[in-house]
Amino acid sequence: MTATDATDATTPPPAAPADLRARQLDAIDESGWGVPFRFFQPRNAVFWVYLWALAVGVLHTVDFFRDDVGNFGGALAGGGIAFAVYGGLWLAFLGGTNRYTPESPKLLATAFAWGFFVATAALALTINGAVLGLYAKTFGQSWTADWGAGLTAPFTEEGAKALGFVVILGLAPKLVRSAYDAFVVGAFIGLGFQIWENVLYVYQGAESHFGTGQPGSAIQVIVLRSVVGIASHALFSAIFCTGLFWILGWGAEPRRVVRGLVTMAFALVAHGVWDSAAALGTTIFGNDAGPIVFMAIVLVIEIAAVLSVAKLASSSERGWMHDLLAPEVTAGVLRAAEVDALAGSRRKQRKYVKSIHGHHDRKVARHVVEAGHDLAEAIARSHGEETPQVAFARTEVLRVRAGVPA
Repeated sequence: MTATDATDATTPPPAAPADLRARQLDAIDESGWGVPFRFFQPRNAVFWVYLWALAVGVLHTVDFFRDDVGNFGGALAGGGIAFAVYGGLWLAFLGGTNRYTPESPKLLATAFAWGFFVATAALALTINGAVLGLYAKTFGQSWTADWGAGLTAPFTEEGAKALGFVVILGLAPKLVRSAYDAFVVGAFIGLGFQIWENVLYVYQGAESHFGTGQPGSAIQVIVLRSVVGIASHALFSAIFCTGLFWILGWGAEPRRVVRGLVTMAFALVAHGVWDSAAALGTTIFGNDAGPIVFMAIVLVIEIAAVLSVAKLASSSERGWMHDLLAPEVTAGVLRAAEVDALAGSRRKQRKYVKSIHGHHDRKVARHVVEAGHDLAEAIARSHGEETPQVAFARTEVLRVRAGVPA
């Protein structure tokens, strides 16, 4: 491939067979890829519900921290900064999962805001406090400390986050079209909840010591919550919202009630077990190391579960990606193996790249796959029409393959 060949790719490729072209257009329509997200929707009642709930959540957050911010401001500031960095790492990771027909960053920010302000301060915080108070009066403080959170939070918190997911469906019905979309949106709602809750724990840690030793207390909580956060709200709500989506049969997904119920039930049980891990670990293993061993076992199970749910949820997305790029194979822009890699898991992509002989050729293959995804996005945004953006993306695939400098 020469530089001239790459430049010639600006001309439209040969027409694809009619069946491939029809499947490409169907994939674009079904996935909603390329449809812009508009947050301001004054004619949509769901928009006003979201706005009202967000305002309530912000006011509750300010009210909750306002009175003692002077006494515990150091802990709050430290926790806020640390978990902003922590949240940034999570956002980078979750951004990587938003990979087949990616959601709009504005939509994901809307989901995050619900988790951060509404699901926490406006809903779960108040409801949890009331239920735990009833538990304490009925069963005593010791029992409530061990089992109260595990029997309360899964229902109140997953319910609060799932309500946000339903609101997002009302705001973006043409964008959340697959179970994998639900997985990603749910994860961002859960991440918002997780970051707010982490800051709350830093605040409560400083409060429990009457404001003394705030830096040490904050660091301890930050380290602990960062470690256990690997299996926390982002994971739980990603699984729960995916199950809810299967039950609804929304978008292009058929209704799968049994699968959805099992998935949601697993998220509830996982959440409850995680919140009662200390009591369960002590009960099962009967020693001081019991909680740590138990949490490690549960962590492995939950990570395996979320990977399995993500794989099941992404089947439609992988099919759409394959159908969207299939005409480019006929045109000679992409190879069949490259399209298979683009429509596969990250593991499949890595396996494809490793199958290429030679370090330089593997590097080229990796860049071709990346450029192929950009081409898919350009085709989706143009709804399959030939535009300068599509021509440029097609040229980039051929340029990268040929090793022509940009």
